[in-house]
Parts: sequence; structure tokens; C-alpha cells
Amino acid sequence: MTQTLGCIREVIHNTSMPSWFTSVPKTFGDQAAGMIKADEWQSLITVYIPIALISLWGAGTPQADLKLILNNTMDLISAVYLACSQAMSSK
Repeated sequence: MTQTLGCIREVIHNTSMPSWFTSVPKTFGDQAAGMIKADEWQSLITVYIPIALISLWGAGTPQADLKLILNNTMDLISAVYLACSQAMSSK
């Protein structure tokens, strides 16, 4: 778990985002960072967490169970992305 959290923090620290994008505390996960807001959760789940999990559990990972968890997580992230969209179409 600490490896995953460390990877998420590294992604937050090293990813350059546009100024209009909601920032996330670089100390995410620490008690000192406090509670994060809904827009920060959205940033985490749609950008930072996918990058971190794909780098940890993606290609080259020998554990099949982690790949299954990654696939399920990416499906959930897709659902969140669709739910947060400003407009949807049948496509």
C-alpha cells in the first residue's frame, strides 16, 4: 500500500498540469494534508491515479490479480469520467 501511495505522490509532484486544473496536495495521504475536496478527488481519479496504477500494475506485472484490479479500476475511472462530463451523446 505504501508503494502505491508513494507512486501516486510522485506522479502528483512530477506531472505538469495547466493552471486552470484543480491542484492536489503534494502530500496526499498524509494526515497533515487534511481532507481533500470533491474537485481534488476528481483530479486524482481522472489523471493522477490512472498514471500511477498503470505504471505500477500495467505491462510487465507478473501478478495476474493486479492486472485484473487495474482493469476494474480503469472501468471505474471511465464511469467517473463519463459521469462528470458536461455533455454526453449516444457515441
